[in-house]
Amino acid sequence: FIKSGGTGVTQMKTDFLNSGLVEIQQGILNIGCGYVQTGGSTVVTGGAITGPVEFQGGSIEGPITGDVINSGEVSIPPSTTPTTTSSYTQSGLGSLTEQIGGTIPGIEYGQIQVTGNVNLAGNLYVSLIHEFRPHLNDEFLIINKLSSGPITGWFSGLPEGSTVWAGVYGFEISYVGGDGNDVTLNVTHSPIVSWDGNTDGDGDGTS
Repeated sequence: FIKSGGTGVTQMKTDFLNSGLVEIQQGILNIGCGYVQTGGSTVVTGGAITGPVEFQGGSIEGPITGDVINSGEVSIPPSTTPTTTSSYTQSGLGSLTEQIGGTIPGIEYGQIQVTGNVNLAGNLYVSLIHEFRPHLNDEFLIINKLSSGPITGWFSGLPEGSTVWAGVYGFEISYVGGDGNDVTLNVTHSPIVSWDGNTDGDGDGTS
């Protein structure tokens, strides 16, 4: 399904089930009866999707003006149009794969921007793409909660300060990162060493 014509609103009056590609190039797709994605991808390059959305699989790119539930296996790839939702809830059956290919949020690594509540459970995985190799202390803001108030819950087995692994790279997770209520990943284990001209090994430029 590709919405490419007109800047107005296209109304969907029935349940919408996606396992392929839904692309919104302009205008608004209003899915009042609900949208369920079991696979494939949802890509919003212009305009937006409005209405409740449940992702059971596949990937998401672009703005969704509605409540998003992740109850399956969902990946967030880098995109020039960040994934923005009204709220984000991940159930205990859900898993989120964060794709990291650089240090620029959204463009080089996936980021979810949420204007409302964030409720977390289920699994979190990190996938390094495009042969990217992070350095110690690189930080990635993967869920940017734009509203006030704390994040509710945490990913399974990953309370505050736990380590998420992607091969030999370890990322410390925080649910109070960013401006105090965002999910961040900070590289704490990396085989890459930055040479700063001395032999203490910390890369800070001082002995």
